[in-house]
Amino acid sequence: MKLIRLLFLSLMLMISAQSSAQGFLDLRVGAGSYPSSLGTVIPSAEVGLDFSIGDKLSLDIAVEWKMISYDESWEFLYAVHCDDEIDHTIESTLRLNYKIPVGVYSHVRLSAGPLITQTFSEWMAGFTTGISYDYRKFNVGVNYNFLIETSYLCSSFWLTFGYKIQLW
Repeated sequence: MKLIRLLFLSLMLMISAQSSAQGFLDLRVGAGSYPSSLGTVIPSAEVGLDFSIGDKLSLDIAVEWKMISYDESWEFLYAVHCDDEIDHTIESTLRLNYKIPVGVYSHVRLSAGPLITQTFSEWMAGFTTGISYDYRKFNVGVNYNFLIETSYLCSSFWLTFGYKIQLW
């Protein structure tokens, strides 16, 4: 984990050293669901740093909080029910974004990258992909995440709404 933090910091410093790079603080809230809990909404909140790399590429480093519940075997992750254990997860993502201009002040952003999830009891790794529509400082997006567990794959869909604050 220390190696991953060191890589994140090194990458942020390299990107911020470019004179043309822009940096944004990206605040998002959202909701999602796991296939085993379709119809049940799971809340989420995310804070990220978005670094421009040229006109079309950007790098997004984010930390997201989600509230889930699970059964004792961890066979399925699903939404909060009264009789289950409630857990909070923290997800860290590193996404490479490709921006496609669709107007003067708007673009569609395609993203993909690795994902690390930490609950209070274990760590899991996975991959995230997404598409979002950005208009000025606002964005709305859909993400598909899948986590690789030792005995199964766990996927989830998320809808997010965000606001960007320019840092430099």
